Amino acid sequence: MARLDLHLFGAPRLERDHTPVHFETRKALALLAYLALTRTPHRRDTLATWFWQESDQTHARGALRRTLAALNAVDADWLDTDREVIALNPRASLYVDVCAFRDLLASCAPANDGTRLDSLTRAVEIYRDDFLAGFSLRDSPAFDEWQFFQTEQLRRELANALKQLAQLQRARGEYATALAHAQRWLALDPLHEPAHRELMRVFAKAGERESALRQYNECVRVLDAELGVPPLEETTRLYEAIKSSHAAQIKESAPLLPSPPTPLPIVGRTNELDTLHAIHASIQTAGHLVLIEGEPGIGKTRLVETFLADANAPVVIARCYEGETGLTFAPILSALRAALSNRDAMQRVTRLPAHWVSEAARLLPEIGTPPTTPIESPGAQSRFFEGIARLLDTLLHSTRPGVLLMDDAHWADNASLDLFAFLARRLREHRWLILLTVRELPTQHPLKHLVAELARAGRTTELPLTRLDASAVCELTRAFGLPENVSADLFTESEGLPFFVVEYLHAFAASPDKFDWRLPDSVRRLVRSRLDAASETAQQLLGAAAVIGRSFDFDTLRDASGRSEDETLAALEELLARGLVKEMETPGAQYDFSHDKLRAFAYDQLTHARRRLLHRRVADAQIARHRQDAGAWAAHIANHLQLAGQNESAGAYFRIAGDHARTLFANREALAHYTTALALTGDATLHEPIGDLRTLLGEFSAALASYAAASAAPHARVESKIGNVYARRGEWESAVCHFQNALTALNGNSTPDEHARIYADWSWTAFRAGDKAEAMDLAERALALAQKANDEYALALAHNLLGILAKNAGELDHAREHFETSLALAETLSDPSARIAALNNLARAHAASGNLARAIAFAERALAQCVAQGDRHRQAALRNNLADLLHAAGKSAEAMLQLKQATVLFAEIGAESGETQTEIWKLVEW
Repeated sequence: MARLDLHLFGAPRLERDHTPVHFETRKALALLAYLALTRTPHRRDTLATWFWQESDQTHARGALRRTLAALNAVDADWLDTDREVIALNPRASLYVDVCAFRDLLASCAPANDGTRLDSLTRAVEIYRDDFLAGFSLRDSPAFDEWQFFQTEQLRRELANALKQLAQLQRARGEYATALAHAQRWLALDPLHEPAHRELMRVFAKAGERESALRQYNECVRVLDAELGVPPLEETTRLYEAIKSSHAAQIKESAPLLPSPPTPLPIVGRTNELDTLHAIHASIQTAGHLVLIEGEPGIGKTRLVETFLADANAPVVIARCYEGETGLTFAPILSALRAALSNRDAMQRVTRLPAHWVSEAARLLPEIGTPPTTPIESPGAQSRFFEGIARLLDTLLHSTRPGVLLMDDAHWADNASLDLFAFLARRLREHRWLILLTVRELPTQHPLKHLVAELARAGRTTELPLTRLDASAVCELTRAFGLPENVSADLFTESEGLPFFVVEYLHAFAASPDKFDWRLPDSVRRLVRSRLDAASETAQQLLGAAAVIGRSFDFDTLRDASGRSEDETLAALEELLARGLVKEMETPGAQYDFSHDKLRAFAYDQLTHARRRLLHRRVADAQIARHRQDAGAWAAHIANHLQLAGQNESAGAYFRIAGDHARTLFANREALAHYTTALALTGDATLHEPIGDLRTLLGEFSAALASYAAASAAPHARVESKIGNVYARRGEWESAVCHFQNALTALNGNSTPDEHARIYADWSWTAFRAGDKAEAMDLAERALALAQKANDEYALALAHNLLGILAKNAGELDHAREHFETSLALAETLSDPSARIAALNNLARAHAASGNLARAIAFAERALAQCVAQGDRHRQAALRNNLADLLHAAGKSAEAMLQLKQATVLFAEIGAESGETQTEIWKLVEW
């Protein structure tokens, strides 16, 4: 059997009996590396999707077969394959340098110092460069992501090995080799203070005192330049000892951590807790929603956490954060990923019907393959939301009703609020208790409308929280072990706000003899005193966590702070012990501030320069970690880049965030992202998509301004869009002028389909203006050109216009034929506009024939798709049309509901320019 050597440190290469083996594609080497390091069987479908993400499954599996054939041509015995599974043969004669490196490190643990030294030395010699240095697969982001994390992990393993080597060799007096390994350790991360200290010790032990002192000065310089912080006290103590020639007396010691604060009882909330438990116990077949409302610091989150601790029910928690209202579905995405991070949850998902998993995968691509149908296809948003609902049902399924919590829902993005509204309106189908915690909401907030709507069905309860009274403050004082006579002053100073009460109690317990109730800005000073009590490293980490701006994970905190893994872990444990941060009760290591006021204060304490530096480091960490789901994280990354002063990069990520928001039907979020990107970069290509979104939102004046800025010279596509906006507003002459400009801009260098689309839009404008003869002439020209170009979109538009003209001429059968042809063509298109128009017009045609049932069905389909698309003007028209149909069918209550919603939309759109635009209200067919 031939000897095979796979070298993955540095540029990857394969050797067969010491002769290099070359493959035609990089994928073969990448696949071999993945199989060698994972050492587990993989399904063919999974590997095909992983390495050939842009291909459909048939072509991806074909590419995988060809790659396997190339590998088998090298050696027929090193792969175990069957029709479904692929693995590396464990009996194959294959040397992998990464595996050898890790095997040597694993053998060190129980060995004596001599054996450890030998194994460590051999291991670091194998590590000649980073994992797959210079190698990547641009069309396989999943592999690049895996490669990145393997690289980071191997670098950490190398750092630990070099640390042990340097310490062992220093203890044995082998200073030259100790120095070489310490310097290599420091080169991995020049900000790593333990490596600087090890170099100082080696220099000092070797009698090179000046070199040791220079190393300290280098440490000071690099920390100031990169992090804007001084060295740790431990590093400075070592420097002073070396200066005094007492380095041998310095020993590293772990910081003494305070005892974790004793959890305080929840007081003054007995009635609210009893209400929550009673509602939860009463849920049998239909769910319930509870809105918990109160000012900041009133204890909303504490009340819910106390209830959940006793509820013995499955929970999914979506936490919203200030500054993240523009991050589309951010709280939902984080909540679902946390809930899915354990094995049992993923096993449950496998029992969910595949089509619902596919819909949920639009938001969570890691659970499956999203649908190939475009998001604008009929009913796509409803199916997407229903997929999320089915996923939640699976995760919350239990003998006791599950609980879905949205904490601080006043900071939720509009898309998340829409999804929660969808879920809440279907509570009769789900055994859930939905909890929303909010600050005091304005009357017009969407959640207020939702609660009022559900209240009529008896499925909602509002729990307003008030401040603690004097007796509750006295009870907390006793629980803290303080004299009861303190409680009167405590109640006066805190005014019964629970957060302030607890902060005062902490400060008073720490120094009762020196405590002064009359300090100005007392609560701010109380918070400062708690932060100042933490060690220097812990305070630095707290600042980095505050910049992250939300719950944070260990890796991002470590990378943002610039501290080592050991330093980050020690400081995080201290922050937990002091009660400044808390570990989230979700699978995986997630942390958050114990109160948002602590986060805000820690952020305020940072200098402007340090904030910018930390925002940049957070952005870099998130870019590295979220290559596969960059769209979902783009707005978060963009915010950090903007706060770091990197406007060009921030603008690029805001554009990605806008693109992502559009794929999830979140038009307002997309508009906000595009507008910010434009302000940061001045990229003129953003004006057109901004105009498109403003048109959908009914902001016609702003849309015209955006289109006008889209190009200096007339551009056919933009001119046509301007014409359509004028047509929506009833400004027929202006519309026609821009359609003519669009035709002129084509200048004979276009295909017939471009002309056809413009003539179709012009035909509708002529029809609305009352010139039916010109409308017919233009529609027929549009049809002839569309047939010549065989353009389905233009054909759909032309047949739709001819149908409108036939219907208004009383030729109902002829009209329906055109509308049905238009709908059949539109069903194949990703753009839903033509489909919505055909459905609406079919509804009107069937109504004219007296078939109200079919008319209502078509109108409801059109409305659902229009709501998903987010075209508010046409949604208003469809609701108005549906109201007429429902009224004619004797469904007065339903008709009135649609009419009210139509009136609100028409009023908002008609008033957007500050002028009355009656034609906007007259839209019924298009």
